[in-house]
Amino acid sequence: MRFDISLTMDEKFDDRATLLSRIELLERGMFHKRDEQRNDIKHICMQHAEPNYGAVATKMQSQRENVNLQEELSESYRIKNQLADLHATELSKSSEAEKQIKFFQSSVAVAFSERDNAIMEAELAKEKEEHASQQFGILQQKCAYTYVSELWRKKQSDIMRFMQRVRRWEYHQLPSFVQVTHPTQPDKARRMCYKPKQVVVEKMTGPVPVVRMSIFHLETEKVDLRCDREWRPSRMVVYYFWLFQHGECLEVEDELQMNQ
Repeated sequence: MRFDISLTMDEKFDDRATLLSRIELLERGMFHKRDEQRNDIKHICMQHAEPNYGAVATKMQSQRENVNLQEELSESYRIKNQLADLHATELSKSSEAEKQIKFFQSSVAVAFSERDNAIMEAELAKEKEEHASQQFGILQQKCAYTYVSELWRKKQSDIMRFMQRVRRWEYHQLPSFVQVTHPTQPDKARRMCYKPKQVVVEKMTGPVPVVRMSIFHLETEKVDLRCDREWRPSRMVVYYFWLFQHGECLEVEDELQMNQ
């Protein structure tokens, strides 16, 4: 639109220049014709040299001047009307250009206001996003802490359940163990050719009968293995319990949870 306005202004300047140049040419032509007419009249008067011819010549000259003046006046009025029309068109075009400029100014102002509003909204959204990210980080830390605490509690509960099962298993296995005050080692004593002393075996006190201490009689002799046991289970016993019985209990619990 600005390009169109510039074109119209250039056309206006071209029209004015052409009109002014045309007016100058007309004035020069009129002055030249007037000078030629005067020279012709003088030449005629000098040839004839009579007063009648001089009066006629002056009259003809005055008539020609009147005609020329009327033509010039009509031409000037016509040019004036053209200039007035051009001025009116220029005024209308300038008013339209002013309206367009005002419209563009208003649209630019609206665009700038929308841009400012968009920038403000973007800043607010950025602040909200930062706040949300901070809150999310805090919640993530809390969730991790609660998850670790729950894992710890579950581990502790699993350990307690395992210990309870071990204690229960030990309680059920107590009849198969022989409780003594201290462990005995009769096999070692026999192998080392020591005479067995009076010891506590199966809560019975009394002298132990002396037997022959030869190595050949050890193979046929039945050794009571219950004397080597204590009432507390060893590490291997707990390990085997973990592998077999506690593993089966965990599988049963997992199946129950899946069925629920």
